[in-house]
Amino acid sequence: MRIEPEQALPQTVTILNKLKKADANTSTDVWYKKTLKNCVWSVVANSSQTGTQTNLGYKVTVQIPKAQKIPFKPYTEWKEAGMQDTAYTVSLDDYIVLGEVIESITSQNIVTIMKKYEPNACKVRLFEDCTFEGLQLDGFLQQYANIYYVEGV
Repeated sequence: MRIEPEQALPQTVTILNKLKKADANTSTDVWYKKTLKNCVWSVVANSSQTGTQTNLGYKVTVQIPKAQKIPFKPYTEWKEAGMQDTAYTVSLDDYIVLGEVIESITSQNIVTIMKKYEPNACKVRLFEDCTFEGLQLDGFLQQYANIYYVEGV
């Protein structure tokens, strides 16, 4: 049986990238959004005990296949002039949303927009580049063995 990733895992996510005001030479941070296809979004519940108190929480994990229509760039490269329109990055304090965000994002409305998309939105707290250059895999394995891993809350 052949699995087509586009049918098995049709999850779309939107990355909301923050270009820091110091890098943008502006008085406020500037926000950019990129929509990515064929990602894997999951929510993991967790709990902790402190004395007699139990704390419940969750974390979101997202796997972004390297094979995207737009390339990933580390923030140090992405912040350069013109890169924001042709690439995406993932940095701490960026946001990621399950689905497509249709609104324009600004520093003034980012909190309101994130509340609108809850519980399917989170702030990035961990990013790992799990891509393997030179690894020879085909089809489904190629797409999902070379990923960018994101955790958020």
